[in-house]
Amino acid sequence: MSVKELKGRARAAIEEGGSQVYWVTLVWLLLTTGLSILLSYVVPDPVQEYLTLVEAGGDYIQALQVFLPLSASLALFLQVVIVLYGVVFQYGYQCYTYHLVRQDKHRPASPQMLLEGFYQVGRVLFTRALLLLVLVPITLLMSLGVSSLGAAILLVLPISTATIMAVGIGASVVTAVLVLLYACRYAMTTFLMIEQGRAYWDALRESARMMTGHLREYVVLHLSLLGWFLLSEGVAVGIPVLLSSQFSWAGSGIVGGLIALVCALPVSVWFSPYLNCARAAFYEAVRKKPSAENSPFLS
Repeated sequence: MSVKELKGRARAAIEEGGSQVYWVTLVWLLLTTGLSILLSYVVPDPVQEYLTLVEAGGDYIQALQVFLPLSASLALFLQVVIVLYGVVFQYGYQCYTYHLVRQDKHRPASPQMLLEGFYQVGRVLFTRALLLLVLVPITLLMSLGVSSLGAAILLVLPISTATIMAVGIGASVVTAVLVLLYACRYAMTTFLMIEQGRAYWDALRESARMMTGHLREYVVLHLSLLGWFLLSEGVAVGIPVLLSSQFSWAGSGIVGGLIALVCALPVSVWFSPYLNCARAAFYEAVRKKPSAENSPFLS
């Protein structure tokens, strides 16, 4: 199935779902991204405070004192809870959009599916933890390899601040791209959990096997949606920055958070179901095709 056909199937599924799709997406965004943004302005972030002190020339050990108060521990705990809560809610939203694309008469897409992840929270979180267990070492190895290559390049170039910055930025970009490409191998994990009931290492292995020979197609699909990614981020960041430069109240505390949320919602409410339905359509297409070869990783 071509990228055009995948996107067409995603649009058809959204049209079939009608206005319910956008209301479900709005509720999901408000209960995840919206809540996270608002809490970031209400609850102080001790990690950000620590980094600010260090960047200002403070002592690393003394800066660690920001984590000592009970309020800092509670803030860190709340941040972890919000991240886990977002992961579980994301599973529910993907469950909704998958059934929206599949159009199974025996189990049609319904708003109640947003809560699907909470009914199997341990399974969802433990599978995500295993995915991180795979990606973190790979990220470190790739970062080390690209950094070593950057250091070798600096040995043959004239040393200057501009050169060091250029090589550093280039190394960061290359590392990020390599990690994202590698992570795409496991993009089918959630759909395998939803459609086949797989989980843990089994879901990761099967996703890696399915994506063998189809990674380029998956990347091309996302590149075709790059404009919407940029528009979504540009609206969410650009308009609040522009308003705060003109009006001091627009960039202060919770007001700034509300402005950022309101600016981001219109594009996100349209783009989120489109993106997730396109991914679900990709899964439906790939699961019917044999892989080019079996993946030796995690086998």
